Amino acid sequence: AMASWSSLQITCFLDDLQIKTGGIPLKISTLRAMNDLYQLESTRNSEILYRYCELAIPAEDVSVIPVVIRFITTQGRMKFTRPLYRALYKSRMGR
Repeated sequence: AMASWSSLQITCFLDDLQIKTGGIPLKISTLRAMNDLYQLESTRNSEILYRYCELAIPAEDVSVIPVVIRFITTQGRMKFTRPLYRALYKSRMGR
């Protein structure tokens, strides 16, 4: 199970998931099931949380907005914040 994976393995999995979906947003039910199983929204690992947010924003999952806001207001690295601001701007829920 993913619970025994290293941070790098989870990061690679989320990267691969994003590549394999080819820009097609995941279903909200899929994202919520992933979060229920692996607590991705509450991880303290910025790399993992960033990738999860990148999957959740295009899916228009409004439940992730507080998570994204908390992340971009506490994480100072532009590597994470700029792409998430852009993704929110592109989304219907971010306007």
